[in-house]
Amino acid sequence: MDRHFHGRGKKSPRSRMLASGGGPEFFPGEAAEILGLAHVDHARLRRLVVLRRECAGDSGPTAGRWLRLGLDDLMAVRVLVDIGGGLERLVAGRRLKTSGIAEVCSALRAMGIADPLIQVPIARQGDHVVAYLAASWVDPSTGQLLFNEVFTRTDAYLAGTQSPIEELEALRAEITRHAASAWRGQRGDPGAAD
Repeated sequence: MDRHFHGRGKKSPRSRMLASGGGPEFFPGEAAEILGLAHVDHARLRRLVVLRRECAGDSGPTAGRWLRLGLDDLMAVRVLVDIGGGLERLVAGRRLKTSGIAEVCSALRAMGIADPLIQVPIARQGDHVVAYLAASWVDPSTGQLLFNEVFTRTDAYLAGTQSPIEELEALRAEITRHAASAWRGQRGDPGAAD
């Protein structure tokens, strides 16, 4: 069984700073608590950090080295969790859908984006991982624009503006009654004046 994180003493802010002068760094247990992933074991968090660093083009933490996470790692791990299906998929026995994320990030890095998980909105549409570039959703690995997003947004807009079914049925009955009345009036039938 994998180890879960347990509470440890908090470090002072000064001792958190990286020796290189970068931002603060956090222990895995602290990072899990900050991200709301306290129920996630160390091995799963480490796999997410390895994927995050692969997406950024960095080498991941090597075996036998202590894992430390910076603020950019925290943001990117949270994005990975959201792309992979959210916190509810992290319950015991379920996996995040992480396939395709590294390939999309590699394609985005080839386009000149240094850290795609942080710099570009990325989402999952079905089995595809897509990025929002130049005001449209694109599959970066193929360069294909996704028109499905346009249809989804149009359907959502129309669903929000449609009247309830009872109102539509009443409107249909009224139109049918007026059409029948007009048709009878053209034929000269009595009762045409409704």
